[in-house]
Amino acid sequence: TGQGGTDGFASIINTAGGLARSTYLGTSAYDHAFKIQIDPSDNIFVMGQTAGAYPVSPTAYSVANGDIFIAKLNPTLSTQLLSTRMGNPATTFGATFVPTAFMHDVCGNTYLSGFNANSTSPLSANAYQTSPGSFWLGALGPDFTSLLYATFYGPLGTHVDGGTSRFDPQGIIYHSACTSNSAFPTSPGVVFPTKLNIGWD
Repeated sequence: TGQGGTDGFASIINTAGGLARSTYLGTSAYDHAFKIQIDPSDNIFVMGQTAGAYPVSPTAYSVANGDIFIAKLNPTLSTQLLSTRMGNPATTFGATFVPTAFMHDVCGNTYLSGFNANSTSPLSANAYQTSPGSFWLGALGPDFTSLLYATFYGPLGTHVDGGTSRFDPQGIIYHSACTSNSAFPTSPGVVFPTKLNIGWD
């Protein structure tokens, strides 16, 4: 049964279109599953939001009381193998980190990005941008044991509508963004190097 009024879930659909396995993911508070990945061993990785006390594995790197959970489940959804928390410290739900892209690569690293990250977000020593901005993106090492890289990117005043951001297999991120800030970076020689209107572009 579900743990709270709103929970995430992960399901496996068989080749005949039927439900093979399914599980809830959550706490007694609000939880919301956003994105899913599968590794070469068919373990299942789920990222979502949490306003509750989602557990953190003892060896995992984590943000204390973070409002993002990442869970590793076995191929039959019968065991949660690992879990951690990232994002903003969960205080009032609504000022939450909003996930936009998620990937687990063949080397075992886990990538995540989102907007609404606050100034407490962790950064690596080689961060591209250290001041809060449009997005935060980062990568965790195998089994969530370390923060490999983390940075802010872009100016404030940007968000993403829907599932419009992706990591590719090389770990490059593609963000399709909506911005109200004319300082959002562009590159030379593009079709529209400057913002077109005073609203959102």
